Amino acid sequence: MKVRPVLHGSILVLLALGLTATAQEQKALEAAVQRDPNDAGARIALGLAYWGRNEYPRALQEFRKAVEVAPRSAEAHNWLGVALSEKSDLPGAVAEFRKAIELDPKYGRAFTNLGSALATGGDYAEAVAVFEKALLLEPNNLGAHFNLGLALRAKGDLEAALPHLQGAVEGDPTSVLFRYELAQTLRQSGDLGGAIAAFEKAIELDPEKREAYYALGVALRQQGALARRSMPPVPQAKSAADEMARRSQELGLYEPEGPPKAE
Repeated sequence: MKVRPVLHGSILVLLALGLTATAQEQKALEAAVQRDPNDAGARIALGLAYWGRNEYPRALQEFRKAVEVAPRSAEAHNWLGVALSEKSDLPGAVAEFRKAIELDPKYGRAFTNLGSALATGGDYAEAVAVFEKALLLEPNNLGAHFNLGLALRAKGDLEAALPHLQGAVEGDPTSVLFRYELAQTLRQSGDLGGAIAAFEKAIELDPEKREAYYALGVALRQQGALARRSMPPVPQAKSAADEMARRSQELGLYEPEGPPKAE
């Protein structure tokens, strides 16, 4: 993966979540922290390097230390919140994200992360409001659009959710997750044709996404049931015996049974 480095004094800092540092870059960051344990930027960068290698406990430790040495750093509080979210400490994560926003009211990523933590905890109403603030700061933030769409869907507002999910897909057409959740929302809204197309595209992007196959099957069954209900009723075919009896009666060869005749 590509790494986007910038210079932080004499230290190489990694600035994007999920970007993987090389072993050499990680060693350089570890050495920088040893030289200056109070360099919060180096500790955040080292935490991100650990995070990119799925070493979450070590990343959490570095983010905690970054907050200790720089309690007024919004970035340090934000990344500590991310690490706490990873270990399912939602109250702790929410507190850190709120602190990051308090320190930097224009920190769009912290708003997005706060909204995600609130939504995970089931507070969809506040999550929607927070995501909307995030989009005011970063209108092209695909994560904020996507998560706002999910929060609105959870509230039952499918009509409002769809534009945000569609915008996320348009912004990143290769995202299987974006495509899959859009398909689910289209299905719930009754647009079965659109849902089927989106599920099929998600499977094309990731043929091993098993839940997409199941969801596609559900949408196809719903579409089939709807088509059957809209068809005019088909007259029930008469049996061969009924048809023979009718013809015989017309020719006077058969008299239907009835009550006995009086003699």
